[in-house]
Amino acid sequence: MKLLFIATSVAHFHSGKSGGVNDTIRNLTSELSTDHSITILVPQGSIVNVPATVIECKGSLSPPAQNYSEINYSDDSLVHHYINYLSNHVSNYDKVINFSFDLPLFSLFYQNLYHYVSMSSPSKQFNNEFKHYFNQHPFKYAFLSFSQFNTFNLDFSSPQVIFGGLSSCMYDFSNDPHNYMLWSGRISSEKKLNLAVHLSNQLQRPLYLCGFMEDESYYNRLSNSYDMSLISYLGYLKGDEYKNVLSKAYVFLHTATWIEAFGKVVLESLLSGTPVIAHNYGGPSEIIEHNVTGFLVDESDLSWKSAITSVDNISRHSCYKHAKANFSLDIFIRRLFNWIQAHNN
Repeated sequence: MKLLFIATSVAHFHSGKSGGVNDTIRNLTSELSTDHSITILVPQGSIVNVPATVIECKGSLSPPAQNYSEINYSDDSLVHHYINYLSNHVSNYDKVINFSFDLPLFSLFYQNLYHYVSMSSPSKQFNNEFKHYFNQHPFKYAFLSFSQFNTFNLDFSSPQVIFGGLSSCMYDFSNDPHNYMLWSGRISSEKKLNLAVHLSNQLQRPLYLCGFMEDESYYNRLSNSYDMSLISYLGYLKGDEYKNVLSKAYVFLHTATWIEAFGKVVLESLLSGTPVIAHNYGGPSEIIEHNVTGFLVDESDLSWKSAITSVDNISRHSCYKHAKANFSLDIFIRRLFNWIQAHNN
């Protein structure tokens, strides 16, 4: 089968700013390239180390969707060039899957085009426009979790929900954690890193931070507001270095307070044997099994502190087994193919 994947428009393929979207494409391509011909549409200047044909498109990158009201898709935007490529070449592919979260792309309909919606809704204005496109061809859109789907306020009872998945062999399981807590993600205000730093200060427990430094001014404000003596920023880690830090953590803190579409880092943590504490909503609430693989908490300090001090009651083997049984890469690929093969028009 000839497949075309459309990468996110907000960052170059190799950039940590793209979050988990391009990691999903990378994992899919590595797994499928033996039996399928894969092409990836990416921003010009991207580094793509996967077994696929790469088409680089020029044009300006999109701002993050959280700033939707400020986005202006000019004729020189990357999204505009993505659309031009599709208009000329979409018939060359058996299936096209769009992973980029952009309304102009969501508005497109081709018989072989499918939209894997990678984020929760950023605003009511976005919902109004998205709803118009969705209602015309609802089965052409799939979501990462039911929580994410609900943010779009769509009157539709049978959404296509395809949870993300990872290969367990990609991560290092450890049953011998060190004493540090871990936080990982884009360093920006909506990820609520301040909560993790606050908890470290309150409990006097070491906290390791890793992730792409998207908003340095936000991080500097934290540094000026909290005691950072037990806080270690490790930078944007990749590969074995990241896996080792993840597997040796005592607990992973997922502090985002907006509705995460899925929570790939939650799954990575569980596959490493590291329990996760997260708010009881959004994608993470559909991954974590409360009291078995971690804790789902409310927003109070007491709830978070109680969970952190109870982590010893969580079996790291149970974390690994739950993630492998329910969120494997094989399961993800099977559900993805079932979706695109079942809806051809």
